Amino acid sequence: MDIILKSLKLHNFKGIKDFEVEFGHVTDIKGKNGLGKSTIFDAFNWLLFDKDSQGRKNFEIKTLDETGEPLHKLEHTVEGNLIIDGIQLTLAKTFKEKWTKKRGQATQNFSGHETKHYINGVEVIKKEYEEKIKEIMDEGLFKLVTNPMYFPNLNWKEQRTIVQEIIGTIDDERVINYNSKLAPLKGAYTDSISEYNARTKASIKKINDEIKLIPARIDECNNNIVDVDFTELEVRKKEVEKKINDIDERIEDSSKGNDVLLEHKQNLFNLKQEYQEKLNHARAVASNGKDKLINKLQGKKDELREVNSVMKNYSYEIEKEEARKRSYETSLIGINEKLNKLRNKWKEVKSRDFEADNKICKYCGQKLPLHEVEQLEERFNLNKSKELEIICTNADKAKKEKEELEEKIENIKEINKETKEQSEEANKNKKALEEEIKEIQTEIDNFIVNEINFDGKVQLEREIELVEEDIKNFKTADNTELKAEKQVLKAKLAQINSKLAAKENNERLKERIKELDAEEVELAQKVAKLEGQLFLCEEFTRTQVELSEGMINKKFKNIKFKLFKELINGGLEETCEILCDGVPYGNANTASQINAGLEVIKTLSDHYGIHAPIFIDNAESVNKIIDLESQIIKLTVSLDNKLTVVKDGQAEEISISKEDREFFEKKLEEIKENITDYSNGYMIADIFPEATRIKEYIAGESRWSVTKVQIYEYKGLYLEACWQNPATEMQDGQETNLEVYEVKAYKKEVLDFE
Repeated sequence: MDIILKSLKLHNFKGIKDFEVEFGHVTDIKGKNGLGKSTIFDAFNWLLFDKDSQGRKNFEIKTLDETGEPLHKLEHTVEGNLIIDGIQLTLAKTFKEKWTKKRGQATQNFSGHETKHYINGVEVIKKEYEEKIKEIMDEGLFKLVTNPMYFPNLNWKEQRTIVQEIIGTIDDERVINYNSKLAPLKGAYTDSISEYNARTKASIKKINDEIKLIPARIDECNNNIVDVDFTELEVRKKEVEKKINDIDERIEDSSKGNDVLLEHKQNLFNLKQEYQEKLNHARAVASNGKDKLINKLQGKKDELREVNSVMKNYSYEIEKEEARKRSYETSLIGINEKLNKLRNKWKEVKSRDFEADNKICKYCGQKLPLHEVEQLEERFNLNKSKELEIICTNADKAKKEKEELEEKIENIKEINKETKEQSEEANKNKKALEEEIKEIQTEIDNFIVNEINFDGKVQLEREIELVEEDIKNFKTADNTELKAEKQVLKAKLAQINSKLAAKENNERLKERIKELDAEEVELAQKVAKLEGQLFLCEEFTRTQVELSEGMINKKFKNIKFKLFKELINGGLEETCEILCDGVPYGNANTASQINAGLEVIKTLSDHYGIHAPIFIDNAESVNKIIDLESQIIKLTVSLDNKLTVVKDGQAEEISISKEDREFFEKKLEEIKENITDYSNGYMIADIFPEATRIKEYIAGESRWSVTKVQIYEYKGLYLEACWQNPATEMQDGQETNLEVYEVKAYKKEVLDFE
């Protein structure tokens, strides 16, 4: 698509009252700063996209008075005549104030603004107008192919995306085939090289973390190996065991004399058991009613035990949950302290500035070159950003832990509240049971039972009494000292066995150390293999860099693109930087920057198949602009007091109002009417004081006179006055006068200012 801007009209736009210019293939708009050169580019952008040339929507369109206030009730119009692929299109927009008068009011009130849109002279709604613009070109693409400063000032990531779009995708297979060293990567992954690289790095980190733990684990094993003489311990063990056996034999011998005593005790037990059985039977017969009370009492006691058990469980659960809550609250305090430290750390890191001392060489004390200072500052800012990112990540993690702990604490409070309610209910049941038990026990205590007798009761009581007397009078051997000695020996034996157990543990620990040594070797081999894979990934990236930069740089003649930069650690980092004859774009002079932007536009225009008018601001900075197919509109700072347009090498007068032209012509006629043979030399200055003499030179000399030319300027209009000055003074001594013999009006370009 070819887009040509044929003409542009401005009316009351950003201080320009009336302005119309026709454009050629190369158009140079010249004038001093502040005359409105950039306003032309702003007007064209506003006509298409409602923005100025800087991309701002909110900019002042209205004409301002001397106090900076907008003039009201003016219409602000821009009209552009374009030719798109040979078809003429006229676009126009008018921005104006809305003034309304309500019924009963004498004056109008300002009620806002409105914008009228026109296509080929026909008013259309805004949506239709915008759709027409979109048919022609996307706004972002328009900026790319019309403004040489737009692409270089994009974020490097956006630049890189556009550059990658130009060269297309370079698939992994092409990169691998380009470099024979990358052959092992064939079939090594099924997703992408970046994911393969990330997995490899993660594996190396994981294994290295495991390797770091092995020395500590070996030290732990060595520290747990007991340094003891196990042979001596075996001898001592046998000695102690023999002493224990000897004591056991002595105790056994002394215990044989106690068999008779045991028989007496057994007989006593049998007699008492018989007595109790008969007594219970007799009591049961005599006190059946009381038994029922006892059974009832026992049932209530069982219920009470069950309630006590439940309450004990409730108390245990409450205490357990309270312990958990205290633990969580302690952890919460720690997390809050951690968050405070992170917050303070973040503020401290955020406040760090790149110190002036960093610009001084620590060896020679001289100031570092600018590019090194920029690199140091960039590295400082990168490290600062990373440190802030780590702090934020840790803070987010701590906040999440804090939220989880607070949620757990609230859950525990709810659980304990419910448990306490259940415990209180159980306590009510307990008190009720205790009251019932007390009442039943009172009934039992008040239950009257007569003396209980059974057949043979007196005889059994006598037999029990005789056996108890025999047991009381029986003398037994005292083995207390032997048993005490045996306990001491058993304690010694336990100590010896404990130490001997370390022998087997020592063997296990030594075997474990061998396993850890072998594991360390195996892991180191895995790391070496993975590092080889990682090297291939880095080599892949370097090869991809070489291919990418080669492909994109083939599309440019005078500039190069740097798509990657090498880091201190040898790695590569993505970037996108324009190099002008090897100099980074930001360090290049203005001419190089403009031509670099133009070369980018040339390539982008060819790639997208779109050629549109290119506006070159500060064009005076460039001696030679590269050849371009697109239409060129140069905005050049010059000494001209009025805007001057040079179209395809030919200048034309512009921005001259009808009133100024009529005033100029009136003064020109007045001067011509007052010309006499001997006009006063100050005639033009007297008649036309508003004009400024900008040049005077001698056009010719003769014996009788000298011909002089004076050129005057008034608001972009010029007049030439030719004078003849007598070569000698008049004989009668009268004053020498200039003779005006011709006065003309000229366009500026015909005047010789050299």
